Amino acid sequence: MLIGSDNVYSKNSNSPQDLISISVMTHNDIEQVLKIEEQCNLSKWSKKDYKKELVSENSIALVAKQNQNIVGFLLARTTSAESDLYNIGVLENHQKKGVGGLLLKKFLLIGQKRNVRSFWLEVRESNLNAIKFYRKYGFREIQKRNNFYSKPSEHAIVMKYETPKIDKISE
Repeated sequence: MLIGSDNVYSKNSNSPQDLISISVMTHNDIEQVLKIEEQCNLSKWSKKDYKKELVSENSIALVAKQNQNIVGFLLARTTSAESDLYNIGVLENHQKKGVGGLLLKKFLLIGQKRNVRSFWLEVRESNLNAIKFYRKYGFREIQKRNNFYSKPSEHAIVMKYETPKIDKISE
């Protein structure tokens, strides 16, 4: 599987109905994204918040589609050499099938093309599955932010991924 590919099969499948397409989020996608956000119990964003992100040149807003239905999304923002991952969500019946990994890989690829060197995120301390997922893709734990989340109140683990440095090759 190529990271830069816009159409890839979900994990352990080569069936056409399992084809996952990663594309840029549009205004037409927001309603479905809000439903995924709610199902995944993510931090709440308003429709207006998403619309603002979609017109920002610093945003990375992606959706994963299967048969034209959105099954996952990712929202992040880049600033100079850093990027912050705000939200990533996948419908429950599509979790653990590689959709989140496809979104995350595409995000990292886009960030690298924008010369991002460091990728940051916060994750609930109790969300061990997410922490394991991020570790799998090279993120490491940096620090804890006490009482970062509300409803319910919980600490956050700050994680970071750094783009590998490539030394110049001498001729």
